[in-house]
Amino acid sequence: MTEYVSTADTAKLVRAALKKAFANTCPSVRFSVRSDKYAGGASVRVTWTDGPQIDAVDAVVKPYSGAGFDGMTDLKTSNSHWLYPDGRAERLESEIGHSYGSRVFDAEGDVIPEQERPEYRKGLRHAVEHQITDAEQVASGPSWSLAFQLGVIDGARRLASGARLVHFTADYISTHRNMGPEYRAELEQAVVFLSGGEGPFDGSRRYEFGIIPEGEQAGRAYCDYGHTLVYQLSRTDPEVLASALRDEARRRALNNVTLFNAGHADDRTGYYVTARDGVKADALLGPYATREEAEADLGTARQLAGQGQLRRPLGRLRGGPGHREAGRGVLPRPARAPAPAADGRRPDHPPAAAGRLTAC
Repeated sequence: MTEYVSTADTAKLVRAALKKAFANTCPSVRFSVRSDKYAGGASVRVTWTDGPQIDAVDAVVKPYSGAGFDGMTDLKTSNSHWLYPDGRAERLESEIGHSYGSRVFDAEGDVIPEQERPEYRKGLRHAVEHQITDAEQVASGPSWSLAFQLGVIDGARRLASGARLVHFTADYISTHRNMGPEYRAELEQAVVFLSGGEGPFDGSRRYEFGIIPEGEQAGRAYCDYGHTLVYQLSRTDPEVLASALRDEARRRALNNVTLFNAGHADDRTGYYVTARDGVKADALLGPYATREEAEADLGTARQLAGQGQLRRPLGRLRGGPGHREAGRGVLPRPARAPAPAADGRRPDHPPAAAGRLTAC
């Protein structure tokens, strides 16, 4: 009744599924799929360099695992699947275990209540044994329970679509993502940048980040050794990591707003505020007759720097100290870029990882 799929055939299905899933998004990535047999079982190992994250690959290949492990009972679970003509696998059940691994799913993906699972399984196998493919014409037998009848109907629907009830002899599908030297170097730069530091990366040093504001990692603060944080960032959602890098660049830009007293230098008197957006533009706001007036405009200068408005031509700024009135104006100053880091990158500019976090 249940068809067994060999480890070699399972590896072929995994290769085809990976090619179909990532041919458009990561066409240059090559997946290595190797099968291995050992005493008491078999497995398939998937490895690749850079490219999609582990979670994305797991979502594609894990449905082909023939077994699992139930940590609540310390038992190996045996999974049954529906295998469709296009090579797609859909998990049906785990035959032993009493926690996560023992769940049974109906055709809609809902979990069958525990007390109804035995009858539901019998109904599925009844449909497979008698090759019932017309769910609309299923008539309830004299002793059929509702759970049994639901199993027959779900089995008929799947059989009608060409699915087969199978068991994959490859117990586990393991995945491992290697990082190329360029991608690893970018993540190392991101670790240093997010921690607020500069200079070369040190894998044996502890770094600490701010809290990630959104995504599955929301509310998490990173604090660990450098090499561990590189691995953790490689599994962080690319959009969330890019947002964190931009926020850190914005924070550094806001720190580039300062106030100084010009005295009588260059025939200027009074107080001025310098503002730099962290990339190119630089501006001098003032003059202000008193320190209090200058301090009142520090917030405006920070807002302009944080929003990147200083990259626009200075004459187009409107409002605040950028609006020429009452003797105040925005005077262009020579751009004073911060000293470059050891890798040639500006200290207030996000590392290259912000642009290629998926490494595809």
